[in-house]
Amino acid sequence: MKRKNISLLRSPKFPLFLIITIPLVLLVIFVGRNITFDHSATRTGDGFSWRGENYVSCDAFYKYDRRVAKTDDNFDVLTVKGDKERNFLILSSFLDSQLYVREGYEIKSSGKITSLHWQNRKTSNKEFCELIEKILDGIPVGLISIENIWQTTDSHDFDEIGLYYENSPVGLMNHYLGYLDDDMLLVRFAYSEIYEDDYIQYYDVFSIENDTADKLLNFFPKN
Repeated sequence: MKRKNISLLRSPKFPLFLIITIPLVLLVIFVGRNITFDHSATRTGDGFSWRGENYVSCDAFYKYDRRVAKTDDNFDVLTVKGDKERNFLILSSFLDSQLYVREGYEIKSSGKITSLHWQNRKTSNKEFCELIEKILDGIPVGLISIENIWQTTDSHDFDEIGLYYENSPVGLMNHYLGYLDDDMLLVRFAYSEIYEDDYIQYYDVFSIENDTADKLLNFFPKN
């Protein structure tokens, strides 16, 4: 009886250059994102300078992208997601972070609302953006004071809403959507006063028509 030749399956040889190249590429990516060689940013009082530009502190909604430099006092300099021109940068430490804007550049505050910061996330829902834009196109109908607007009480329940105009990488703050008693309102911070021991905040009030309020219930149902 003749023995049959049985061919054994052999594992294909992995090219040597790939074995060497892939780990090197991964190492370069890791180093590029986690090790900073640029330590040229310099703190200047309330701001800092970097690559010939001065940056001053500001407040807005944003998402950080990646680290690009360090300051002379060892703060990380981070870019803002979606900001290719680097009009905004973030200084970050282990304990805190602060947004900065290039001196002379202003956060967009008019035009078409393209995104919103709502309930701790960013949304580009077209209907939601258009409803908020429609409300803000109106004229404030009054001025009210609300104590601790960020806290839910028996009389009010508001969430802050950030406004991203014209695809801006950062969103305007100090707008709130919610309920005062049984009325749905959109309010915008106007100014504050200190009276004796009280810190009183005043807000411009934008009324919301019934049909618009009904549509907004899809995004902010009343508790």
